[in-house]
Amino acid sequence: MDGVEATTDKSKSKIWRHLEDDITKARDRTPKLSGFVFVSGQPAIQPDADELNKWRQRFADEAGLELECVDLVFGGQLVQELARPEFARTRAEILGLTDLPAWFELVRLSVPPGSPQAEFIPTPDDYARGRVHRPLDADRVLGHLDKEGRALVRGVGASGKTVLAWLLALDTARAGLPAYYLDLAQLGEQVVEAGNGLEDDMVRFAHPRALFILDNIHLDERLAKRLAVAWEGLVISQRPRLLLVGRELYTGRGSPIAGLDIPTVPLRARQAEVRGVYRRLVWRKTGLATIAEPPPEVLDRWVMTFGGDPTSPVTTTDLIAFSAAVLKRLPNLVNQIWTLTENDAIDEIREAYLKKLDDRETHNLMRLAAMAELDLSLPEAALADHRAGFDIASRQLGLVFLEHAGAREEYVRYRLAHAALGRLLLAAAYAPVDLANEQRVIARAHPPTGFALANALAVAGLPGRAQAILSMLMEDPTRLLELPNLNSSLNALRLVQHHEAVPLSEIGRVWGDSNNRPRLVERALVTPLDQLQSFLAYANNTKELNTVFDTLTAELSKQQNRGRLTERALLAYLGDLQSFLAYAEKTKKLKTVFDTLAIELGKNQYRERLVERALLTSLGDLQSFLAYAEKTKKLKAVFDTQTAELRKDQYWGRLVERFISAPLGQLANILSADSAKDLWSAVLVDVDLEEWERNRLLGNEADMSAFVKFQQLASAKGRPELAAAPALTLLRSADPKQWHHEVIGLHHLSHVLRCATKRTDEETRRFLERIVTADWIEHQVQSGARTGGLAGSLLALSISLPPESRMPFLRSSLRERVIKELRTTPSGEFVAWSLTLSLLGAAAALGLRLDSVEARWPRDEDLAAILELRISRAEQTTIAPLQVQLWLGLREMERLRDDAVSVPLKQGDAILTLWRATHDRAVAQSPPVYLREANAGMIAWLERCEANGWRLIQ
Repeated sequence: MDGVEATTDKSKSKIWRHLEDDITKARDRTPKLSGFVFVSGQPAIQPDADELNKWRQRFADEAGLELECVDLVFGGQLVQELARPEFARTRAEILGLTDLPAWFELVRLSVPPGSPQAEFIPTPDDYARGRVHRPLDADRVLGHLDKEGRALVRGVGASGKTVLAWLLALDTARAGLPAYYLDLAQLGEQVVEAGNGLEDDMVRFAHPRALFILDNIHLDERLAKRLAVAWEGLVISQRPRLLLVGRELYTGRGSPIAGLDIPTVPLRARQAEVRGVYRRLVWRKTGLATIAEPPPEVLDRWVMTFGGDPTSPVTTTDLIAFSAAVLKRLPNLVNQIWTLTENDAIDEIREAYLKKLDDRETHNLMRLAAMAELDLSLPEAALADHRAGFDIASRQLGLVFLEHAGAREEYVRYRLAHAALGRLLLAAAYAPVDLANEQRVIARAHPPTGFALANALAVAGLPGRAQAILSMLMEDPTRLLELPNLNSSLNALRLVQHHEAVPLSEIGRVWGDSNNRPRLVERALVTPLDQLQSFLAYANNTKELNTVFDTLTAELSKQQNRGRLTERALLAYLGDLQSFLAYAEKTKKLKTVFDTLAIELGKNQYRERLVERALLTSLGDLQSFLAYAEKTKKLKAVFDTQTAELRKDQYWGRLVERFISAPLGQLANILSADSAKDLWSAVLVDVDLEEWERNRLLGNEADMSAFVKFQQLASAKGRPELAAAPALTLLRSADPKQWHHEVIGLHHLSHVLRCATKRTDEETRRFLERIVTADWIEHQVQSGARTGGLAGSLLALSISLPPESRMPFLRSSLRERVIKELRTTPSGEFVAWSLTLSLLGAAAALGLRLDSVEARWPRDEDLAAILELRISRAEQTTIAPLQVQLWLGLREMERLRDDAVSVPLKQGDAILTLWRATHDRAVAQSPPVYLREANAGMIAWLERCEANGWRLIQ
């Protein structure tokens, strides 16, 4: 077992005495401890690294513990540890510290979001007691989350999507890990404001063991995709598990999100789910210890009644309707009378709910049900009777949830506890409900909801109803300006244009009117900058809206709007800010806006807020912003202050941490950029190797080109060891899909093997077995590489691999390539022969041995010219790879030739001196035996040649 000790001692001497006592206890304890953790919470006492290492070593030596199993945590280090994302639940629930996301909700074991009370919806107690059926698909989803890191669950209404999501969230919470949940249906109009906020939440709280759930994504697939793309921007070792959940839109097979490669699980409620719901409801209502189990043929019948053909793999059951029917016939079911009908569900809804409401509240409920078919909320402004509200339906029956919307939560919206209730409520109504009319009334009462309705109807394949609502709304084009911001207005405007509800010229005329100018400007000033740029570009490029563009740009340029425009800029990610500034700079009518923002962003009062946004921006976008600011005269001061701020102690650690966790491709790009070169080089120098390796080895860096580029840059900047961990991840993944295509060659493989210094023999064997197939190596050596490149790769492999691991490369295809080069290289072509001899030497170093070959070998005078191409430089102290290849080739050439040739004395002496120096330096670094022997053998041959007046001998 592990030992744990904690102290609140306020002096260092007392803490050292405490540790002395702990060493004695650990040394004398039987059985021995397997690990030890010591925690000191006194913030004023922080030992230095040498002191901590000394005490850890003493525990290891005197108490017989492994060094890596001893942890000593002090003061600020303790705070630093607890600030990590995986301790979010500890901070919130145990320490009582408020540290929660702005949009996602931390999942707590006792209170699911919305706290549903309707009897057919699971309660927190149902989850806690294990009464909620765990579908087989839960394990499939978990498998995708564990392997790929994210998954998409699709299902029709009332198929158990949210129940499944909450099972996984509560499993995570019960394991003591953070799970975060957000239902897009709860956001209403706020969904347009949520983009940056969702990304902020995920970046701040990202950890590979955390779970983020975004529910009802079909309400805004673009937002879901944006979050998924932001997830891709995190380094693999920092990515949380991401679960997207939404209604099936197009197929019964699991609709993907366009342009997003994400594992998709189609969720279908079938016999097992029906049985689970039946058992949960009976348990809750009767408390029976033993419950009569419905026979398989009964389950089939229930699925047929509430879903469809029980033998079809695409059938799914409406679990809400089924639940209502079970509640209606519960006494019969307990007595094993298994008959259930659709009318039972309707009767139960009528009996349990509608009979308890008066006419006014019923009318409100039917209007809400008319929205539920499209998964939309009902704004308070559109209630049929404001005084009646949903007092009983919400407070007593749990059918309706109340939500607050708006930047200051000034608006009230309502939604059903489950969208599938809408159809049942409408079917159970005492009088028929005219859906189309109810929706038109709602749209007129609250235009923003009207546009959402029209869009949902169009998506649902009801263009006639959508067009009717849009035509009604466009009787007054200013209704478009009632939407939350200009991005929403632009989306609605495109919808209007598609359905030809009103000419664009009419919208341009009304919007451009001076009376509507304040509303237009107000909408612009609450629009995120990247979306404002899209609107302005659309208006500028659309002839009918040119007046709107002119009006808006003129207003945004005014002094009174400077503060709010600056505030909007300070809320943007720096990539979005750079894009808007670049657009404004090149757009003549926005020049004043650009000048204004350039001045404001350069002010001292904003430097801290700007650097905070910088630290939430992906490093690639941050570099783009810095590069743009540096080359733009009016933003040069912003570049200077931001690079200076990022170097300050309070920000530097976070910047290094972002660097460590960024994708390798981003790092390669920023390290090779001309702007902020000193900043990124300094960050690279400060990267902690242990933290770097821990991050990189948790994931798989799939971009081979990024790895090669990063390796070259890291070596050039004095941190070559940082290439080892990414190389090892590539080797461990051994994924043929990464290797078996045209752009990946043998030089990539030699780079990975050379850099993955901590690989095991078994990892190497598995990698070579999976990657170096006969077809792949044949392509590489026959046509996949030029002669010089192939020679360099083969030599690198001979250095990286012991002889027993080289067999996958020593195939007949390599032999054929070498023989072809020897036979076809013309005599007198010095450059070509230098490459051919290098290939011969590198192949021989790898283990290829030719018995004989016909070739027009170089003469003595040719060799002198060939060697001049590889002549050593005056400052050279060790032999270069190109020289190694060539001289190895000369040795093989002499073995294969019938005659003897000589090399110039000066060149031979220089190579021997360099080879000896290289060998001596390598021996000091303890190279593998096979490398020492190869070098020693080559030196011995060169010495024999020297003794013979530099005549090459066998």
